Amino acid sequence: MTPEQVSFLLSQPLPPRLLEVIEDHHANPRFSEFLWGYGEAHALERIELHGKTGLYMVRYFLEDRGNGADGGRTYLHEIRRADEDPEYHDHPWDFDQYGLVGRYIENRFIRRNESSVVSESDVRADGGTYRIDSSTFHRVATLIEGPAWTVIRTGPKKKSWSFLNAKTGKTTPWREFIKGKGLEVVG
Repeated sequence: MTPEQVSFLLSQPLPPRLLEVIEDHHANPRFSEFLWGYGEAHALERIELHGKTGLYMVRYFLEDRGNGADGGRTYLHEIRRADEDPEYHDHPWDFDQYGLVGRYIENRFIRRNESSVVSESDVRADGGTYRIDSSTFHRVATLIEGPAWTVIRTGPKKKSWSFLNAKTGKTTPWREFIKGKGLEVVG
């Protein structure tokens, strides 16, 4: 990923040192450690997402562009492991994802309409750019090489999160799903 590609993600460019490391990440075997240190050193808002088997993902907040037509947020994600649940989740917004380092298999369940669905799997890798809309349900199936670091640039919020049971087709609002798994709902 070039500095120009990363700068495109944000209204405010990232600091030059971070852009240099992103540009050269293939040559830097300690890239994940650098990103973690960058987040800590710059006191980025850090949200840890846990499941029953421990830490799943760390989300660093980079930017808020408001809620208007061009609104959304930008995050740096550190994916530590695959999703532990077989259910798929959607997002409240469309988003672009840019792979920085690491690789994983993502499963997607795309509902075209009430009677038509498409199931797909792809390897998400460093250097890749992907678009996922808010109607797509997905999950990290396998972490191949990790942790995997990505930059996520969302669009404006369209709806709330939910989970999908691919066998039954039933969707469950996220708070109800989390409580049903015996986990604490925070926020």
